[in-house]
Amino acid sequence: MSKIKGSYKSADNIEVITSHPLDPRVKWDSWDSLTTPSDWPINEDNKPYLYGGLIVSVNEGTSENQDWKVYILNDINGWNKRYGVEGSGWKPIGGGGGESPFWEDETTGDSDE
Repeated sequence: MSKIKGSYKSADNIEVITSHPLDPRVKWDSWDSLTTPSDWPINEDNKPYLYGGLIVSVNEGTSENQDWKVYILNDINGWNKRYGVEGSGWKPIGGGGGESPFWEDETTGDSDE
C-alpha cells in the first residue's frame, strides 16, 4: 500500500493557539472514553475514523493525579478493547524507566522485540 497524499496543501506553518491537540483523536482522558464509539468522530458508515498506526495518549490516572501513557493502534479490529484485555488492538509505546519495545542497541544490533 502506498502512502495516501494529503488533501490540504500549504506552504505555510499553522500556529495552533489552544492548549488542546489539533487532532482530537490523539488525547484521551480515560480508557472508557477511548473505547466508546460515540466519543469518536464517525464517518458516513457510522464507523470511527481509525487507521493502523494511530498513536494516542491515555490518562490512566485521575484528573487530580494524571498518569499519561502512549499507545499505538496495532489492530483496527480491536480498537474498542482496553489494552490488556484479550483482543485489544492497542500496544504500549515505551514503558517504565524510559524503556521502549522498539529499542535497538546500536552497538550490537540487538533489539528487545
